[in-house]
Amino acid sequence: MKARMDLYLFFSILFIALVFLLTLYPVIGFYFTYISSPHDLYPGSSFIYYANILPHLFYNTTSAYIVELNLTYVGPEEFLVDVTLYELEGPRRISIRPLREGGFSFSAERINVLCDTSVALSYQNSSLVRMVMPKATGNVSIVNDVKYLVFEKTGLYMGRWPFTLSYPEKYLGFAWTYRGVIVNTTSNISDSALFVRVNEHYLAYQISVTQLIISQALLNDLSHACPVLLDLVADLKIASELGYTDTEILQLNYTDIVPSDQAWIQVFWDNFNALAPISYALIAMAIILIILRVRRG
Repeated sequence: MKARMDLYLFFSILFIALVFLLTLYPVIGFYFTYISSPHDLYPGSSFIYYANILPHLFYNTTSAYIVELNLTYVGPEEFLVDVTLYELEGPRRISIRPLREGGFSFSAERINVLCDTSVALSYQNSSLVRMVMPKATGNVSIVNDVKYLVFEKTGLYMGRWPFTLSYPEKYLGFAWTYRGVIVNTTSNISDSALFVRVNEHYLAYQISVTQLIISQALLNDLSHACPVLLDLVADLKIASELGYTDTEILQLNYTDIVPSDQAWIQVFWDNFNALAPISYALIAMAIILIILRVRRG
């Protein structure tokens, strides 16, 4: 009888352990990466962004323009930015996917490098830096009369997929996401951007705007080092005057910082529910076995 009682306990523990293993399996592998990674800016930390700018030009010239930005943090509010401007002649594909599915990628019949240079920028004097890494205070100016008004927690996290197990997003894990509200204080046009939190800053994951904010930020900061951007000034002004609403997109493609603001508990419950009814059935059987053991004890 005693051996039989122990079997009740053994299988109840086994069922509970199985539920935890299935639920936390996507989390366990990432956790070791998380604890060994930096969670805040440090000298040498880097971020790579790609941006699709002035999309309306494609309709007139059959060319698209992509900017690659490699930002390296060098000190208090100081960054070194490597800039590459690509012209895509006869673009075949501009794809924007989650990071673990390739992130931002593109191809074309011919790709020309129009500019390849490096620029030192600071938070106070750079529209670009403030756009991709605004301080967590809100009311952050980007360009001209455009600013981030507020930042709001979305209640969602990276790696979340409806009705399936949540798996960590590449580089970011299960970081909580925030929505930055972008407002033009003159025209009252508003857009939004998606961020993760890095201590005292928000780190832009994706900025998708109908205003030509990304192009203007690049022009403000890089036109002296990348003169070819000046050739696009006329197109930028014409697009603004004609009220073009084509969407410019900037997306994070790499970072060596893992945000500390992770949704650990929410991931557990979401994965537990995604495994239903198996997870609920295993827990129910474990409870029944524990009750039977107590009654027979």
